[in-house]
Amino acid sequence: MEIMHKWEGQLGVECNTCHTVDPTKKMPNGRPALNFPDDSKKEKETARLMLKMTADINQNYTSMVESSHDNAESAKRVTCGTCHQGHFDPPAFVPPPEHEHEHH
Repeated sequence: MEIMHKWEGQLGVECNTCHTVDPTKKMPNGRPALNFPDDSKKEKETARLMLKMTADINQNYTSMVESSHDNAESAKRVTCGTCHQGHFDPPAFVPPPEHEHEHH
Protein backbone atom coordinates (compact mmCIF):
# COMPACT_ATOMS: atom_id res chain seq x y z
CA MET A 1 0.00 0.00 0.00
CA GLU A 2 2.86 2.38 0.79
CA ILE A 3 4.27 2.00 -2.73
CA MET A 4 0.85 2.56 -4.28
CA HIS A 5 0.39 5.77 -2.29
CA LYS A 6 3.78 7.03 -3.48
CA TRP A 7 2.75 6.33 -7.06
CA GLU A 8 -0.53 8.21 -6.53
CA GLY A 9 1.40 11.31 -5.51
CA GLN A 10 4.01 10.98 -8.24
CA LEU A 11 1.29 10.58 -10.89
CA GLY A 12 -1.38 12.86 -9.42
CA VAL A 13 -3.97 10.06 -9.51
CA GLU A 14 -6.27 8.10 -7.21
CA CYS A 15 -6.42 4.33 -6.66
CA ASN A 16 -9.36 3.97 -9.07
CA THR A 17 -7.17 5.16 -11.95
CA CYS A 18 -5.71 1.64 -12.19
CA HIS A 19 -8.10 -0.40 -10.05
CA THR A 20 -11.72 -1.16 -10.95
CA VAL A 21 -14.58 -0.46 -8.57
CA ASP A 22 -16.48 -3.43 -7.14
CA PRO A 23 -20.05 -2.14 -6.76
CA THR A 24 -21.06 -5.26 -4.80
CA LYS A 25 -18.73 -4.44 -1.89
CA LYS A 26 -18.56 -1.36 0.31
CA MET A 27 -15.70 0.06 2.34
CA PRO A 28 -16.27 1.10 5.98
CA ASN A 29 -16.88 4.70 4.82
CA GLY A 30 -19.71 3.50 2.56
CA ARG A 31 -17.87 4.05 -0.72
CA PRO A 32 -17.60 1.16 -3.20
CA ALA A 33 -14.57 -1.07 -2.63
CA LEU A 34 -11.89 -1.55 -5.23
CA ASN A 35 -11.28 -4.88 -6.93
CA PHE A 36 -7.47 -4.99 -6.62
CA PRO A 37 -6.92 -8.37 -8.38
CA ASP A 38 -8.85 -7.24 -11.50
CA ASP A 39 -6.43 -6.56 -14.36
CA SER A 40 -8.96 -5.23 -16.88
CA LYS A 41 -7.97 -1.54 -16.84
CA LYS A 42 -5.37 -0.53 -19.42
CA GLU A 43 -3.91 1.94 -16.92
CA LYS A 44 -2.96 -0.95 -14.64
CA GLU A 45 -1.12 -2.69 -17.46
CA THR A 46 0.59 0.60 -18.35
CA ALA A 47 1.69 1.00 -14.73
CA ARG A 48 3.26 -2.47 -14.82
CA LEU A 49 5.06 -1.62 -18.06
CA MET A 50 6.35 1.65 -16.60
CA LEU A 51 7.52 -0.19 -13.46
CA LYS A 52 9.54 -2.56 -15.65
CA MET A 53 10.95 0.40 -17.57
CA THR A 54 12.11 2.29 -14.47
CA ALA A 55 13.59 -0.88 -12.97
CA ASP A 56 15.50 -1.48 -16.21
CA ILE A 57 16.74 2.11 -16.31
CA ASN A 58 17.84 1.96 -12.67
CA GLN A 59 19.52 -1.43 -12.94
CA ASN A 60 21.13 -1.17 -16.34
CA TYR A 61 21.77 2.51 -16.93
CA THR A 62 21.72 4.94 -14.01
CA SER A 63 23.53 2.44 -11.78
CA MET A 64 26.54 2.80 -14.08
CA VAL A 65 26.69 6.60 -13.80
CA GLU A 66 29.13 8.05 -11.31
CA SER A 67 27.71 10.87 -9.23
CA SER A 68 29.44 13.49 -7.15
CA HIS A 69 26.29 14.33 -5.18
CA ASP A 70 26.15 13.63 -1.46
CA ASN A 71 22.97 11.64 -2.07
CA ALA A 72 24.50 9.79 -5.02
CA GLU A 73 22.21 6.75 -4.95
CA SER A 74 18.93 8.66 -4.72
CA ALA A 75 20.15 11.18 -7.32
CA LYS A 76 20.66 8.31 -9.79
CA ARG A 77 17.29 6.66 -9.12
CA VAL A 78 14.50 7.10 -11.67
CA THR A 79 10.94 7.00 -10.29
CA CYS A 80 7.48 7.66 -11.71
CA GLY A 81 7.82 11.21 -10.41
CA THR A 82 11.03 11.78 -12.38
CA CYS A 83 8.95 12.21 -15.53
CA HIS A 84 5.38 12.61 -14.31
CA GLN A 85 6.09 15.24 -11.63
CA GLY A 86 2.62 14.82 -10.10
CA HIS A 87 0.74 14.69 -13.43
CA PHE A 88 -1.00 11.71 -15.07
CA ASP A 89 0.55 12.68 -18.41
CA PRO A 90 4.18 13.77 -18.03
CA PRO A 91 4.46 17.51 -18.67
CA ALA A 92 6.66 18.73 -21.48
CA PHE A 93 10.13 19.79 -20.36
CA VAL A 94 10.62 23.54 -20.43
CA PRO A 95 14.20 24.67 -19.86
CA PRO A 96 14.71 27.41 -17.28
CA PRO A 97 14.88 30.85 -18.96
CA GLU A 98 18.60 31.22 -18.24
CA HIS A 99 19.30 28.05 -20.28
CA GLU A 100 16.64 28.41 -22.95
CA HIS A 101 18.93 29.57 -25.79
CA GLU A 102 22.16 27.82 -24.89
CA HIS A 103 23.59 25.48 -27.47
CA HIS A 104 26.13 22.79 -26.62
